[in-house]
Amino acid sequence: MSIEMEIEDHGFLFLNGGPEFERTPAASFMIECDNQNRIDHLWACLSEGGIEMQCGWVTDKFGVTWQIIPA
Repeated sequence: MSIEMEIEDHGFLFLNGGPEFERTPAASFMIECDNQNRIDHLWACLSEGGIEMQCGWVTDKFGVTWQIIPA
């Protein structure tokens, strides 16, 4: 089972590998931001209920890891 989607001209393929495959920071989304206000906004939204890490990494409340970095 899989799903394909496109976000801002970037293609993504998601696979349902079953319960034996857990989420890890090895697969993350990276968002490049043009200014500090955007970084702060995304960080606040994604870290709510999640885990803040160093160097712009955050795991959201669903266990998905993000990298929020300056462009």
